[in-house]
Amino acid sequence: MIIMISKRLSVAGLVALMLSCSLRDAAVEQRKLPRGREIDVRSVGAFFSSDDPSDPSAEERFKNIRVLKGLPSSELYPVMALFANSLGVDCSHCHTMYFDEETKPEKQIARQMVLLTRGINEAQFQGEPTVTCFTCHQGRPYPATVPRLDDAKWAATPPDPRPLPSMDSILARAPGASAPPFTASGTISVEGGLDESRVGSFSMIWDPESGATLTADVEIPRPVESAISASALGGFDPSRFRSLEALRWDPSTGADAMVALGETTEGAYEWLTFDARTGELLAIRGGTPTQLGFVPEEVRFSAWRPHGSGTIPGTIAWARGDFLVTLRLDRVN
Repeated sequence: MIIMISKRLSVAGLVALMLSCSLRDAAVEQRKLPRGREIDVRSVGAFFSSDDPSDPSAEERFKNIRVLKGLPSSELYPVMALFANSLGVDCSHCHTMYFDEETKPEKQIARQMVLLTRGINEAQFQGEPTVTCFTCHQGRPYPATVPRLDDAKWAATPPDPRPLPSMDSILARAPGASAPPFTASGTISVEGGLDESRVGSFSMIWDPESGATLTADVEIPRPVESAISASALGGFDPSRFRSLEALRWDPSTGADAMVALGETTEGAYEWLTFDARTGELLAIRGGTPTQLGFVPEEVRFSAWRPHGSGTIPGTIAWARGDFLVTLRLDRVN
C-alpha cells in the first residue's frame, strides 16, 4: 500500500506520525491479551486504580512539586523509581542531597519528559500510561538510535522445548503456607538512593498472624518489610490467588526454574518463579501502578532450608529501580 505524504509535512512530523501509529498499534495489541496470559508490566497499570481519598497530593506533602501536581503523595517515590529504572541511573542523576534544589539541569529535562509522555498518552491512549520513560530509554540515560544485532530475529534464543509441569504438580511439592513463630538476625545491605552502600545488622520476628516485623540499624525503604512477609517466610500460599498458570522455563534463574503468572484475590498480577523439582518459590515479581507507569519490584530467595512446616531462606533480596536491599539470615531461633 502506497501512502502519499504532503510536502508540507516535515521529516520530524513524519517521524512523530510513524511513532504514534506504532505505539497505538502496540497498545491495541496489549489490550487484546486474554486474562491470565503473559502481560507486559508496562500495561498492568490499566488493571488498577490508585485513587485514595485519604492520600494527600504530592504538592501538599513535598516541596517544589511542579509537573507532578495532583499525583498522590504515596506514588511519588515509586515514580522516582520508575525514572531511575528506565534510565539506568540513581537519584543523584537529577538530585543533590536536598531533593527540592534546582541546581541540576537533568531535573528540568525530566519535567519536560513528563509533559512529553503525558501529552502522547492523552492524545493517543485515552490518558493511560502506555508510553513511559522506558519506552525510549530502555535503561540508558540517552536513548539509543542504532538497533543491536543481538535483537535480530535470527539471533533470538529458542525457547526451552521441554513441556511445562502442571501447576498442580508444583503446588503438591511446594512448602506449606504456615510456619511457627521464630526470630532471626543477620546482616543487611542497602544500595541505591543518594548514598553509598550501607551495611548493618537486622533482627526479624515472624508470626503467622501478623507476618514479619523487621528492625535494622540502617534506614530501609518502606515497602521492604511488607514485601518479605507472608510469601517470603511462610512458604507459598496458593489461597492468595484466583488463578495460577505456568508460562515458561526461566534459564536465567536455574535449569529447572519455571515462571507462573498469578492473579491475586485483589486483582493484581504477580510473576512467580518456582523450582520445578522441589516446588520451592525462588522469586516473586510484581510492582506498583502509578499515573506515569508501572513500577516493577522483585523479591528473590536463596539458600532455602527447612523450618517446621514452612521454609526459611538464607538470603532475601528486594529490588526496585531505586534500591537493592539484601538480607542475609545468620541465625534463626
